[in-house]
Amino acid sequence: PVQVDDRPDTVASLRDKVAGLESLLRALPDLYFRLSRDGTILDYHAGTESNLYAPPSDFLNRRVQDIMPPEIARQFEQAREQLIQNNKTIACIHYTLTIAGVEKAFEARHTLLGPDQIVLIVRDITESANAKSAIEQTHSDLERRVAQRTAELSTTNQKLQQEIRDRKQTEKVLREKNAFLRVLQTVAVAANESVSVHQTFSTVLKEICALTGWPVGHVYLRDEGPMRILVPSKIWHLGHPEQFKTFKVISESTNFAMDIGLPGRVLATKKPAWIVDVNTDSNFPRRHLAKDLGVRAGFAFPVLVGDEVSAVLEFFSTEPAEPDEILLEFMAYVGTQLGRVTERSQAEDSLRRTESRFRKLFEHAVDAIYLHDREGRLIDVNHKACESLGYHRDELVSLNVSDIEVSCSHESCLEVWELLNDQPNRSFNLKGTHKRKDGTLFPVDILLALIDSQDKHLFLASARDITEQKEAEATIRKTHDELERRVEQRTAELSSTNTRLQEESAERRRLEKAVANRMTDEQRAMGQELHDGLAQQLAGTSMLAKILSTKLKACSSPLADAAFELTDLIKDARNQVRSLINGLHPVDVDAEGLRAALQNLAASTEQLYGIRCVFKSEGPPRIGETNTATQVYYIAREAVNNAVKHAHPTSIVIGISTESGRSSLSVRDDGVGINNQPDAAKGMGLKIMNYRAGLIGAELSIQRADTSGTLVTCTL
Repeated sequence: PVQVDDRPDTVASLRDKVAGLESLLRALPDLYFRLSRDGTILDYHAGTESNLYAPPSDFLNRRVQDIMPPEIARQFEQAREQLIQNNKTIACIHYTLTIAGVEKAFEARHTLLGPDQIVLIVRDITESANAKSAIEQTHSDLERRVAQRTAELSTTNQKLQQEIRDRKQTEKVLREKNAFLRVLQTVAVAANESVSVHQTFSTVLKEICALTGWPVGHVYLRDEGPMRILVPSKIWHLGHPEQFKTFKVISESTNFAMDIGLPGRVLATKKPAWIVDVNTDSNFPRRHLAKDLGVRAGFAFPVLVGDEVSAVLEFFSTEPAEPDEILLEFMAYVGTQLGRVTERSQAEDSLRRTESRFRKLFEHAVDAIYLHDREGRLIDVNHKACESLGYHRDELVSLNVSDIEVSCSHESCLEVWELLNDQPNRSFNLKGTHKRKDGTLFPVDILLALIDSQDKHLFLASARDITEQKEAEATIRKTHDELERRVEQRTAELSSTNTRLQEESAERRRLEKAVANRMTDEQRAMGQELHDGLAQQLAGTSMLAKILSTKLKACSSPLADAAFELTDLIKDARNQVRSLINGLHPVDVDAEGLRAALQNLAASTEQLYGIRCVFKSEGPPRIGETNTATQVYYIAREAVNNAVKHAHPTSIVIGISTESGRSSLSVRDDGVGINNQPDAAKGMGLKIMNYRAGLIGAELSIQRADTSGTLVTCTL
């Protein structure tokens, strides 16, 4: 039986390394994000989900700058630009966020991951937290996939063995099968010994050309872009390179979509395909690009990784040939076998990249990280550990934990390690004191966890220097006490000032009301004088003018028309005096007086300006004081005047109503509206209305009406 064996040493070593790095990442209390060069979040890992600013569905495949608050987004953008444009190794920023009602401080480090990606490491620096990795599932999935692929490979090999036994029925089939078997064995050996998939493809092309006697073999690869087309590779086997030079040039410049050409047919069906003669085949586009390609018959088969075509291998002869079903069936198996090889190679590449990423995360972690055994012997440390203690790496890995941790005895450390050994899924937060190479001491927060590495139990300690944190806490306490003292002092001052202002405001309101009452009384007296004096004289004059006009008309005097005109002028003067009297003394003491005054206001407005103006009343208003009724009338008159002057309406409605014990005046017009009256919005009329409403303790509202125009409402 033919079997493609894994490389046990390489795969096992990679798995051990990945397992160790996975355990390391699970122990770190950071948030990790894999970004594209423009800041788009491609992947993430959160040791503590509560530290995520937004759920993954809101930030995956979105730029960091588009998710964070504007000020913090600018910091992230500047750090990313420094990293890419200035070719910096690390770009670090600090910021604060409120998460779940709690303000937290964070440190974010950016570092390049290859030419196209960025690693973002975010650490909660408010307090030490347990960073748990999310790669357990990845490891489990990898183990499951390896087991699944192993089972599939075993099943394929069993099928192949069964096919070999069946083909032993005849000598011809046996000879053909033996030839195929030799090719497949050669392919398997080449696949296991090659350092790349391309070398494996090159060997396969050579062996299949030798088996079939066909001189041309070529590989098309599946493009990873959105169109997923087949693109030509540089992998060829040519029996006579000069003879097929034209065909090679044309093929290397031709892509194939699904169902187009020989490779496109294989891409669509995921099965081998055969062409008897390319010169007569209607679906062979390359024959139209040259008079003589030098090839006639051809076949191709897919390389399947799972259910996807990852490559298509095509072969050509110099003569037409009828389909060979046995050969095509065999090529299908070869394609399946190559798919296993391709998938295994992709898995190994993925493991190597994962190891590289984890090592980079380890080295660029913001905390010092120590890996040691049960006796406290240091096995590995990161750059931050060497930097914080002042040792070279070689010096530090030759020490014991007890050489750098001075606040905990070796016996106490052993007790903690035993507890972790008994509870492997736990981690411990400890306070400690580390000693530098120069003998100085500094406080640290330590997160201790148990990890598995190459079938050994090791301990991973993440230590953070909290010197600045302790100094900051002391400063904060001192500042807080001083702030409390100042707040108490300022509160007392503000209370005193507020009391004084309230007294001054009350006195001002009392004086304003007294002035308004005095003005109202004087206007009322002036209106009464006009009524008793000038109005009576104009009434008598009007009567005399009528008598004179009648007599002059009776004697056919030429002055009769002038006398009649004089009568009209006196009548207009009486109306003007009456309007002036109503303006100076518009309202009687009771509520009915206000209603009558508003009715007169509506009638005079319609008469003077030719605008439809009506008064509507829903029950008697509850206004007891004469001054209050007067101020309400003045507000209504000012609102009507503003509407006539600025809104250019066709109708005005004055209304007064009472609801839930509160009386309301409303003036509504159908003009251009308050938003389109810039002069009216800032004019004296609105200020006067607000002033009058304040005198009587009313609420004044001026807003755009629902449909058009302006609505003025005064509620007592």
